[in-house]
Amino acid sequence: MFSTYTGQEFDLNIPDNWKIEFDSKANLFSLYSINENAIGALQLSAFISNSNEWNPIDWIEEDKDCNIIRISDYATVHYIDYKLDKGFIIYHWIMGSKNKMIHVTYTVDSKDNYQSELQLVEDILDTLKLK
Repeated sequence: MFSTYTGQEFDLNIPDNWKIEFDSKANLFSLYSINENAIGALQLSAFISNSNEWNPIDWIEEDKDCNIIRISDYATVHYIDYKLDKGFIIYHWIMGSKNKMIHVTYTVDSKDNYQSELQLVEDILDTLKLK
């Protein structure tokens, strides 16, 4: 089952067995499963620009293999950082609308079997609604 997190920056459906925390100093939302077999950490940072209109092209990094995909209702820059020398992988999604942008990361141990949790993360992101 899912419940809806309603915040100032966005709304998001999260599984009932997940917890959401907010670090006001870092402007960072952390979401994670409270189950013993939890694998990764999902983090979201929301930004508001005073002057710019969100454009995903502006966030494509030349040294990354970026794709523009659709998540929820938003054009999204997606890429993966393989930090195998440090033992982890970071999935990135950068999306926005008008002058609002959100950067989402999902970090996992590169040795874990995380594919089912990654699918759940993508399902969670499909429910994201920026305000």
